[in-house]
Amino acid sequence: MNRRTLLRASLASVMIPAVARAQSTPIAGLSLDAYQLAWEQPITSRYPSTPVVYEDELHVSSDRGLVQLNLGNGEIAREMDLGFNPGAPLIDAYGHTIIGTGITREGTYVPPYAISREAWDLTWTADEAAYFSTPVSFGFGVAVLGDDATLRVLNAVTGAVEWTYPLESHARGIAVVPPTSDLEVPRRLITANETGQVFSFVFADDALYALDWMTNLRVEELWWPVLFGETLVVGNGDTVWALDVETGAIRWQHRHDAHLYHSPAIDDTQIVLTAEIDGRGALIVLDVGTGDQIAQVDLPASPYFLSSGAVPVTIHGEQLIATLPLHGVVAIDRTLHEITGELRTEEVALRTPAVIADDLLILRATDGRVFAYQTRA
Repeated sequence: MNRRTLLRASLASVMIPAVARAQSTPIAGLSLDAYQLAWEQPITSRYPSTPVVYEDELHVSSDRGLVQLNLGNGEIAREMDLGFNPGAPLIDAYGHTIIGTGITREGTYVPPYAISREAWDLTWTADEAAYFSTPVSFGFGVAVLGDDATLRVLNAVTGAVEWTYPLESHARGIAVVPPTSDLEVPRRLITANETGQVFSFVFADDALYALDWMTNLRVEELWWPVLFGETLVVGNGDTVWALDVETGAIRWQHRHDAHLYHSPAIDDTQIVLTAEIDGRGALIVLDVGTGDQIAQVDLPASPYFLSSGAVPVTIHGEQLIATLPLHGVVAIDRTLHEITGELRTEEVALRTPAVIADDLLILRATDGRVFAYQTRA
């Protein structure tokens, strides 16, 4: 049995109690004087996805479909039985449509679907082969990655396939370069496949999208691409690359001896990577312009067990908020690179990154239950 199998087995053996007990020290960046469990909702989900906040609504997946909770008190407002466990729901920019994919109890993926958020009814289901990626919504279209290694753009109104491109091997995520005009279409769709190729497609009216550049890094198992401004970041288990969005040229490369997990958090000054060093978790902080390492922050536990595609760290003002599935949530001062507070949930195994909304810190356990902690006294 290899090391990763042992880690998964240890996660499966974690007992989850009825209530998450919080042992805390304040997280100053969130104005925390004390932690208090605001509410708990026992949603059951074998494949819990990250909760999604829209105004005063919290949308979460369940074993049977989609559940809308009241953000303030956690009460169930609406449920929709889809017959499968959906992935993280995506709400379009107008707040009209909820778009997602899902997985059946047998472990097979289902095609993308769309739900009217106002009417709360299913408006379309794509009739192509199953997909495994979280869709990306924009204006007239929905971009998805198929399990046949194909990038597709679907019509946002009907679900019909408008455009396809073969990627040669499976890809794991899509980054979108926002529009610069009233066209309401992204200037670029960017994705990276499992054999190290990074593709950038530009909007072309006659062909919908056209390949602009492809950079081959000649490595395996690239993360989901992450974008901030004109910097695109991709990486694998030991190396990170920053690419120029417009040309695909490599700006810098950073190789690290630690095993790097998950896609990083990024803003205009820092790239924050999660890593494992000597069996413990760590954050590796790089300068976004040069790739030079600024700091290493040792964590009390590993972020490894979070769901595929998750970003364990959230940049929240002057704080880094890191979710550690077998420990809890910790906050790190971005200037001093020191842990300033933590919420301990050691007896509750967390599955998705913490979501910060209003004065609430929202967590989700491996069995699907949702917890919200009040972050102000």
